[in-house]
Order: sequence, then C-alpha cells, then structure tokens
Amino acid sequence: MASEAERIFQRFAVFGESSSSGTEMNNKNFSKLCKDCGIMDNKTVTSTDVDIVFSKVKAKNARTITFQQFQEAMKELGQKQFKGKSPDEALENIYRLMEGKDPATTGVTAFPSPGHHTLSNSRRTLHLIGQKTSMTWPPPCLQLHLHLCLLPPLVPTPPLAHVISSTQHAAVSSRSHPRQFR
Repeated sequence: MASEAERIFQRFAVFGESSSSGTEMNNKNFSKLCKDCGIMDNKTVTSTDVDIVFSKVKAKNARTITFQQFQEAMKELGQKQFKGKSPDEALENIYRLMEGKDPATTGVTAFPSPGHHTLSNSRRTLHLIGQKTSMTWPPPCLQLHLHLCLLPPLVPTPPLAHVISSTQHAAVSSRSHPRQFR
C-alpha cells in the first residue's frame, strides 16, 4: 500500500510544478491532494487542519515535505478523520481514500478553441482564457452613450462662431490685466 501512496505522492508533487522532481511536495499540492482524495471534508478535517499538519511535519525553514514527512502527516490526519480507530487503521483508511487518485484538473484554466465565442443579439458570452463570462452587450454605460449619440440633441447647441468668440474674449481679458495673473 505504501508504494501506491508513494506513486500518488509523486503525481501530486509534480502537479503544476515544472521544476519538481517528485521527491518533495509543497503546501499547495499537499492541500490539493487532501482535497482531491477526500481526506479534507471541511467537517472533521478542514483546510486549516491540513495547513497546520503540513507546518508541523516539515523542517523548520523548509517549504516542502518529503515522502517520510508526508506519511507522518497522513497519520495525523487519519487520526483526526477516523476518530476511535487505531493509528494504523486510520492510516490504512487514508491510503484507501488515496487509491487510484490523480490530481483533478476540473476548473483549471485552459485556452478555448478558435471560433468558440458565442454571440447573440442582446447578450454576449465571452470565453477569456477558459473562464466563461456572460455580460450584457453593449454595457449600460456604453448603451447610454450610444443612445445619446444617436438621438438628436434636446437643447440646441450654440453656433460655433459664438463658442470661438467667447474663448477669444476670455483670452483678451486675461491679457488686459497682466498684473493679476502673475
């Protein structure tokens, strides 16, 4: 059973870590293993419990654990998960939970296939690097702007000559009192 546990340890240790050799596992992958294998059930064993056990078994300044430290962690989590059972029985039950499991890839971001966007008249569905987001198109702020641009103005705009003469008047009056603006 330990050899199967060691293979599972290695598969989770290298998951998402291109530089990992599979001999050591970080806290993120340890938590993933506990979650994917059903060890962390958020009732008897929570994510906080998993983090505490990881910190307890790792070396003082290390960020990873070895397979031997992993076995110690599984013993502790087994005693917490299977209260009332002997430590060996609890560890055996933990290993049964782990049997045949691989790192789950559901919810992992993946690139969409070309032409995978779905469009409709009033709603647009966007796939941004695998994350499906639905939004109203055009957005409300742009809808208001588009409607204002397309509608005739409610208030007549002043003639362009009037606007130019007002700005020229302001420029002339500022030059007529140079001491005020220094």
